[in-house]
Amino acid sequence: MSNSQVIAAFHHTYNNYVSQLGQVLCTDEGIETMIIPAGLGEGLLARMKLRDGMEMITSSYRLAEDKVLDFRSAEPAIELTFCLKGRYHCDIQGREFIMLEHECRISIIQEVHAVVELVREIDTEFLELRMDLSLMKQYLESAGLDRGFDIQRWIGQQGYRMVQHPMDAQVDRLLHEIRHCEYPQPLRKMVLESKMLELFAYYLQRYVIESAMQEPSVSVLRRDDRDRILHARDVLLAHMDHPPSTIEIARIVGLNDYKLKVGFKEVFGTTLFGYLRDQRLEHAMQLLRHGGLNVGETACAVGYSNPSHFTAAFRKRYGVNPGEMIARHYK
Repeated sequence: MSNSQVIAAFHHTYNNYVSQLGQVLCTDEGIETMIIPAGLGEGLLARMKLRDGMEMITSSYRLAEDKVLDFRSAEPAIELTFCLKGRYHCDIQGREFIMLEHECRISIIQEVHAVVELVREIDTEFLELRMDLSLMKQYLESAGLDRGFDIQRWIGQQGYRMVQHPMDAQVDRLLHEIRHCEYPQPLRKMVLESKMLELFAYYLQRYVIESAMQEPSVSVLRRDDRDRILHARDVLLAHMDHPPSTIEIARIVGLNDYKLKVGFKEVFGTTLFGYLRDQRLEHAMQLLRHGGLNVGETACAVGYSNPSHFTAAFRKRYGVNPGEMIARHYK
C-alpha cells in the first residue's frame, strides 16, 4: 500500500470501532463527534486528527445497557489509553484485561482481535492517543533510539504488547493541560500534538525502553496462570485495609510465590504491593474528594495505620498533601 493508503487505514480503525455504537453526526473544527443513541444511553465520543497518522479520542458516556464491541485491526499502531472515570473489561486474543479508574495502558499493536465490554450504569470517561506505528518509528529514528530499541522484538510473536500502570502526578498534569487547553484553532492542534508527544515519550522511556532490556521476551504464564493472577489482584483489592501476605495470596490462587510475583509484574507492570499501594492512594483520592473524611480517617480507611506515612506517600504520588485536596474540594 502507498503511504496515503496506510494512513487512511490507520484512521479507519476508529470508524470500525465507533460504528458499533452509532454514526458520526457532526464535524466541527476538525473534530468528529458521535452522540450515543438515546436507546443505548447518553454521552458522546469525539475524535480530533492532529495530523496524518496521529489522533486523539475522548469519550464521556453512561450506558443504559451493557454493550459488547468486537473488532479487528491489522493496522500497526501505538496507543495510550487513559481511564479517567469508570472501568471496562476487554478480551484481547484470549487474554482478559480490566482497566480501572486512574490507570493508563500503553499498547503497541501489529494485528489484534479485541472484544470490549462496556458496563451499564457507570459514568465513564476515557482519553485515547493513537499514532501510526511507522510515524512513531520515524520519531524514534530521528532521536537515535531505533538502534537501541527494537519494537518488533518487544512485541514478540503475538502481534501486540501492552503494559498497564496507575497514572502518576506528572501524567495527571499533562492530561489536565490537554483537557483544558484554551488555545484557539489552529494553535490548539499544535499544543495538543506537543502534549501527546510528551506523554508518548514519558511512557516509552519509563515502561517500554527501560524495561525492554530487563524483561524476558517469552511469557512465563499459561492462560490459566493469567486467570490466577487476576484472582490475586481481586484478593488484594478485597482486603485492601488488611492484605494477606504474598505466600497467603499464592496459596489462595494456587500458584507458587515465585510465579505469582513474576507473573503479577508481567501482567500489571508492578509488584503486588506496589499495585496495592497505588490502589490505596487512588481510593484515598476519591475519599478526600467525595467522602467527607479528614486526613486521619482517610488514612485509616485505606489501610495506613500512621497518617504521617500516608501523607508522605500521597504527596509523592500526587504532588500535593491530602489536606490540600480537602481544602480544594471545599473551597
